[in-house]
Amino acid sequence: MQHWKTLRDRLGAVSAIILVIATLSVAWISRSSGAPQTLTLTPEADAYVYESKPAQNYGTNTSLRADGSPIMRSYLRFDLTSVSNTITRATLRLYAQSSHRTGYELRPVSDITWGERTITYQNAPAVGSTAIARSGPFSSGQWTSVDVTAAVRPGTKVSFAIVTSDATQMNLASRETGATAPQLVLEFVDTNSLTPTPVTSSPTPTTPAPSPTSTAAPAPSPTPTSGTPPAGDSLAFPIRAIFYYPWFPEAWTQSGIFPFTHYHPTLGYYDTGDPTVIRRHIAAMQYGGIQAAIASWWGQGHHTDVDFAKILQASDGTGFKWAIYHEQEGQRDLTPDEIRSDLTYIRDRYASDPDYLRVNGKFVVFVYNADDTT
Repeated sequence: MQHWKTLRDRLGAVSAIILVIATLSVAWISRSSGAPQTLTLTPEADAYVYESKPAQNYGTNTSLRADGSPIMRSYLRFDLTSVSNTITRATLRLYAQSSHRTGYELRPVSDITWGERTITYQNAPAVGSTAIARSGPFSSGQWTSVDVTAAVRPGTKVSFAIVTSDATQMNLASRETGATAPQLVLEFVDTNSLTPTPVTSSPTPTTPAPSPTSTAAPAPSPTPTSGTPPAGDSLAFPIRAIFYYPWFPEAWTQSGIFPFTHYHPTLGYYDTGDPTVIRRHIAAMQYGGIQAAIASWWGQGHHTDVDFAKILQASDGTGFKWAIYHEQEGQRDLTPDEIRSDLTYIRDRYASDPDYLRVNGKFVVFVYNADDTT
């Protein structure tokens, strides 16, 4: 750690702000959020389709069904054309009429013109190949919830498909059930009530190293930028930031155990290199008034380095900022040459990206300090 303190004053060419983070301390500025305003929508149309009866319509059925073999999948459409406020969070709630061991995947459907009383397996619109969210296992008689913030926009209509690859049928309540009809819960915040309020954070927990993994492929280069970003991309202290750990899916399995957690994330056992997941995380952090995230980074070519490039790419247009959390110091004392190499790499590869955190024109690097609090 002493090498970092010495080099901090010698690396003028790198033009970085190096923040040595003690094991148990960090402070930030908190922004109090306005009270969330909530709007709950039910679908304007829903139905399921069935491979074994390809010409049959099930638009009046009280169940939405999904099955991997023979294929059943369900379609829902919500009307947000009367919504004009910025949506800070959107949650789809579906009521389970049966238990299921794996749960459903929610997929996007670009076609919003299908008819509830005319849709069949033969004419059903195409389903997107990438999951918006996964519910995980559920029991009969409970509500399931998945985050769909990244998939909805005010002033539009949105269609979803409920699918599964598991060969066990699941039943979910359709809009025909009334009280247990699907719900799209939209949250808004009155931005006029946001007021800067200084606070001190709770202690930051000691960061464990991620599980060992094989050497990753070279990180994809973020979108090229020329020169120094405009002054508008540089923030000033105090900044409200949060630590972010792009260790997944690798870290879901540890000591031969999967999942290595007592909790089931709303997004399922996600991949932090997935752009859709990254954007949902950004939306959640911005909902909490967070301005920047400090991403765990374990060196050049590590999978956290690969994911950091993807993080910057996925952040384009969000206004959210990212800094690298240099964590190798937690395992050993790096040499001056290693530190210089890493800082130069960060500067040349990431620091000119408009989504990288800069303060007073200098890019920011956080350093894990396992030894002391000086």
